[in-house]
Amino acid sequence: MNRIATLALSLCFLFFVAPGNRTLVGIAAAQSPQAESPVQSRQSPGTLNISRVPVPRADQVAPPVMRNHRCHILPVQEGHGARARGETPIRPDCDYRSEQAIKNFAATDLSFHGGPVMVAAQHTFMFLNCSLSCWGNPSEFLDDLFAGVNIPFIHVVDQYVNSTASGRYMTNGNIAVELNGTQPHTLSDSQLRALVLQGVRFLFSQGGGGGDNRMYSIFLPQGQNLCFDGKDSNLCYCPDNNCNGGSFFFCAFHGSFDATDAVGAPIHVIFQAMPYQDVPGCQVTNGPNGSHIDSTNNVLSHEIFETITDPDLNAWFRDTDGAEIGDICAWNLINPILLNGTSYAIQKEYSNQTHQCVSVPPTQMVLTKILVHPDTHHLRLFNLQIDGVTVRSNINSGSTVLNVAPGSHTVGETGGTSTSLSAFGTVIGGSCAANGTVTLTLGDTKACTITNFDHFGGCTAQRPICCEPGDGQNGCQKCMAVGQECQ
Repeated sequence: MNRIATLALSLCFLFFVAPGNRTLVGIAAAQSPQAESPVQSRQSPGTLNISRVPVPRADQVAPPVMRNHRCHILPVQEGHGARARGETPIRPDCDYRSEQAIKNFAATDLSFHGGPVMVAAQHTFMFLNCSLSCWGNPSEFLDDLFAGVNIPFIHVVDQYVNSTASGRYMTNGNIAVELNGTQPHTLSDSQLRALVLQGVRFLFSQGGGGGDNRMYSIFLPQGQNLCFDGKDSNLCYCPDNNCNGGSFFFCAFHGSFDATDAVGAPIHVIFQAMPYQDVPGCQVTNGPNGSHIDSTNNVLSHEIFETITDPDLNAWFRDTDGAEIGDICAWNLINPILLNGTSYAIQKEYSNQTHQCVSVPPTQMVLTKILVHPDTHHLRLFNLQIDGVTVRSNINSGSTVLNVAPGSHTVGETGGTSTSLSAFGTVIGGSCAANGTVTLTLGDTKACTITNFDHFGGCTAQRPICCEPGDGQNGCQKCMAVGQECQ
C-alpha cells in the first residue's frame, strides 16, 4: 500500500472513531535520513499521540551544516543558579543585537528593527526521550492560548505584527514527534539544533518545513542539561550543577538557523529550546495546576511570545538592553488567567500601547475627526467626547487612540473655541452607529469617525455640504446632500 493510501485510511479511521475530542493520532511519515522507521505510541485520551523517531547519540555523529544561528535566552530567576552568586546574566554569542532601529519608541518600549515577524504560524511539538506527560499539558495550553477565548492574551502581539485577525496561530493537530535515543548528560546547543533538524526532516520527508510561518518546540526531559558551544560553554541550563564546569544561567531560549531540508534545499528553522522547568530558578509555585504544569507553561508562553515578535533577533526589542516582549515582564505572573475556559499561571507581556506589562491587549477606540472644506478664515475647532467626557480639545482633524473599558459607549462632540456646532452638519460613522453608540468586548479595537460639513455660508440641514465654503459674508453657491460628491 502506498503512502497516500495509508494516510487516507488513517484519516478516515481518525474521523470515524474519535470525533469531537482532543485526542490526536500521530501519523507516521517516511523515514528520515537520520532515523529508523517510526514506532507509534499508544493513544492516550486528551493528549497527542507521538511518532517515535530513533536518533543517534548526538556526540557520536557529525553535525549537519547549520548557519546564521541566533538565539535569545531567558535567564534564571534572581537568587538562583549563577545569579545566586551575584553573577550578571551573560549572553552567548548567538544572542547579539546589531540592527539599528527603523522605528524608535519611548525608552521603555520595544523598537522595530526591520526583521520579519510571525504574522501567522503553525506550532509543532518535539520531545526528547520522554512522553508528553513529562511536561504536563503543553499542547492543550497552546491550544487554549492560541484560541484567544475568555481573555484574548495572544492578541497582545497584534500591535507588533500589524494584524488583528483571530486564528492566526495554531498547533499542529496531526503530528508530534519523540526523538528517541540515549544522549549525553549535557547537550550543546549545536547538538540540540541537529536534533531539531532531524525532527523537521522526518516530518517533511519530501522537503520543506521551515520559514516564518512554522515554529517548533523541543522539550528536554528532567536531568538533561544544555550548554552553549565554544567559549560560551559555561552558559548552561544545569540545575544539578553537573555540566562540565558550566553554570546554571538560563531556563530556556528561542532561536533560528539556516540549514538544508530532507531533499537538500535551503531551509530556515525557528524553534524554542525547552529544558525541564520544574526546578528552582525556573519554577512557578502556587498556581492552579501545580508547579510541574505551571512552570512548563509559563516559560513556554514567554518563548512563544518572543518567537512571534522577534524570531531572528532583528525585529522587536528594546534598544537600551535588547530585552524582548517577554523579558521586560519575566516572572510577573497573572495567577490565575482564564484561557479558553481553563485557568493557568503565566507571566504578563509588554505592551507598547499601554507602556506596561499586561495580561490582555487594551480595549481601544480610534476616534477620527474629519472636517469637510474647512474655511481657513474662521476657527473650526471641536471637542471630542466619549460618554459626555471630553477626551480631545480644539481639533479639526486627525485620529486619537483611546483606551476604554469594555462595554457600551457613546461618542460625540461639542464646539471648541469660537466654534458653534449649529454651523455644521455632523455625521458619525465607522464602527459607531449614527447616534454615536458602540459596544466593545475585552481586547477589542474599534474605529469611529465624526465628520463635520461646513454650511456656514447658508446651506440647509437637508443639503449641508458646502462645496464652496462661505466666508461668513457671502452665501454658499453650491450645497450638496450628505453622501453626494462635490465636483
